[in-house]
Amino acid sequence: WSAAAPARGYFYSDGVRSLAVGATVGAAVASRRTLATQAAGPAFDVVILAGGKGTRMKSETPKQLLTIQGKPVLQWSLNTYCSMAEVRRIIVVLAEQYRAAEWLQKYHGRVEFADPGDERQDSVMSGLNCLEQHDESGDHLVCIHDAARPLVSASAVRRSVAQAAETGAALLGVPVKPTIKQVAPRTDKVVGTLNREVLREAQTPQVFRRELLMSALQYVARDKLTVTDDSSAVEATGHVVRMVEGEDSNLKVTTPEDLPVAENLIASGLVVPPPDSDPAPQVAFIIGGPGSGKGTQCDFIVDQLGWSHMSAGELLRQERKKGGPTADLIEECMQNATIVPAMITVKLLVAEIKRKHQLGVTRFLIDGFPRSVENSEVWDTMTADFVKVACAISLEGDHQELRRRLIKRGSEAAEARSDDNVEVIERRLRNHEDQARPVKAIFASRNLLHIVDAMGTPDEVFARVQQALPVSEQT
Repeated sequence: WSAAAPARGYFYSDGVRSLAVGATVGAAVASRRTLATQAAGPAFDVVILAGGKGTRMKSETPKQLLTIQGKPVLQWSLNTYCSMAEVRRIIVVLAEQYRAAEWLQKYHGRVEFADPGDERQDSVMSGLNCLEQHDESGDHLVCIHDAARPLVSASAVRRSVAQAAETGAALLGVPVKPTIKQVAPRTDKVVGTLNREVLREAQTPQVFRRELLMSALQYVARDKLTVTDDSSAVEATGHVVRMVEGEDSNLKVTTPEDLPVAENLIASGLVVPPPDSDPAPQVAFIIGGPGSGKGTQCDFIVDQLGWSHMSAGELLRQERKKGGPTADLIEECMQNATIVPAMITVKLLVAEIKRKHQLGVTRFLIDGFPRSVENSEVWDTMTADFVKVACAISLEGDHQELRRRLIKRGSEAAEARSDDNVEVIERRLRNHEDQARPVKAIFASRNLLHIVDAMGTPDEVFARVQQALPVSEQT
């Protein structure tokens, strides 16, 4: 992609209009490239451990619910993860009696809960099991984070995730500064001084492929091994764990003295947490081909799971009815079975998302988009700062069956559609098959792609779609 050279898919019969659209898209890409780069990275899930009692805090209130500058300790890291576009699902391991807190209600639909266990590893497994209920793939990355570390930065999280994407296991750590003495049990006799050059203080998040971590936790439980963190469990299996640079500001709130330290870090500007804002819009793309039943499945998801549906094709048809140069270009693309310039489509989608988000809607289904790599690139650059992609569901079926459905739809429609004749249908199906491959590859590389069989009754297909959606909780 180059600001100076518009992508191939943006040239149509009217070269003047196409070049103007391409130049506008190029300018938008250039101006927002930094945001897109910041948001780029592997998708991952998050398990925040907030089930500890914190006896060393000498407080009846669990330490994760004590406040820093008026906000619960848990909320600080929760805001950080909610601000990251790469996050798929967030599981908070928290006792049920604390979940009704007023401040937590704003995360409804973005956060799921799991019950804490007796030991840390039990709580981690509880969170992992919650993830596995709606996502059987074990290849996804998962961040395990202590709620008692409220000041973790997004950049530190991304460093650990990037390393885990390569090696399967990584954690944050910082050099040990004090001199560390080794003492004999019971006598406290000093028996040695440890070399600080090879010592690191472990932090969270600790990031793993989910299947690897679950296997490690099962291994230490079976052999009754004692581990103090998740990395120790994976280390016990012989798998290599890499440490990446952490941050001294990523302190753990353990004693009453730690709370003012955290407050001072924020007040001094040494730590700049994300703003306390409403959860960003979350989008699921339905990218099946023509006739695959995208609209029907979106209706099911809206009715039964509470998502808000937007059809890129319908938004374009509404814009076409308004008349004018943009409407003419949309009509031309539909007649020729070519892709409408992405700048037009994305502007319409973004405007609708923003309108509904102001009304409190946080989860959106978009069908009929993206239809090309260029669509995906323009979407990334225009939405990197405020929209999170939850998943991409590809509804796939037999070519002849899809053709039959489209012809039947055209014959039964009360209002004839210019793109529902046999010749155009064949072009649309062929074009979709060619264009969908690289688009699906993009989402697959981000661990966001779910391929769903679109053959069968609508109810049968919906059962498969439900399993593909990363968040099934109703809002």
